[in-house]
Amino acid sequence: MSRQLLPRLFADIQKRAPAVRLLVVEGFTGALEKQLAAGDLDLAVMNRYNSESAGGEDTLGQVETMLIGKPGAYVLSGKEVDFSKLDMLPLVVPPWPDGLRVFLDREAKARKLKLNIRLEVNTISALTRIAASGDAFTFLPAVAVLDDINSGRLAVSKIVNPAMVRTIALGLSQRHPLSRAARLVALRVREMMAELLAV
Repeated sequence: MSRQLLPRLFADIQKRAPAVRLLVVEGFTGALEKQLAAGDLDLAVMNRYNSESAGGEDTLGQVETMLIGKPGAYVLSGKEVDFSKLDMLPLVVPPWPDGLRVFLDREAKARKLKLNIRLEVNTISALTRIAASGDAFTFLPAVAVLDDINSGRLAVSKIVNPAMVRTIALGLSQRHPLSRAARLVALRVREMMAELLAV
C-alpha cells in the first residue's frame, strides 16, 4: 500500500504542517511490530490475515490478496485460482514470521499441500520484480500493484478456497505518548486509507 499512500501522505503533511519531517520505514508486518513495540516507530500500517489481529490497532479496511505474476501465465488466465493449485507454482514469499507466510503455511498444511517456495525476500519491491520476471509468483493486494497491472507488467487472479483476505490495520506506539505531529499523521493515514480502499 505504500506506493499509493506515501506520495499522497507526504504532499498532504507538507501542506498542512510543513515543519513536520517524516521518517518512513517499509517492511513486512513482523518487523514493523517489533519496531513499534520497541518505540522505534510512532505508527505502522500493517497487514493481518483472516481472524488474526492484535490489540490496540485500528482496522482501516480489508482487501483481497491476489496471486501475482507475469502476464500470459496460464494460471492467471482466469479471474480466480483455487488455493489447491498453488502447490504447482514456484513461489516467492516473505520469510517467517510474516503474517502472509504463516497463513500460507497453515492453509497448505490443513490441505496437505506442499508449497513450492523457491525464494524468501524481505521487500515488496523484490517480490514484484521477481513476479514480473515470470520466474515465480507472489501474493499482494491488487491495489498495491495497480500501476503495474494497468501498465501490463503484472497480472493477477483472486485466490479462492480459501480467500486470502488482509485486514489493513494501523498500530500506534504504546511505549510513549504520541506527539502532535504523530497524531496528525495517524489521522491523515486513517482518512487516506479509507479513500484508497474504497476504490
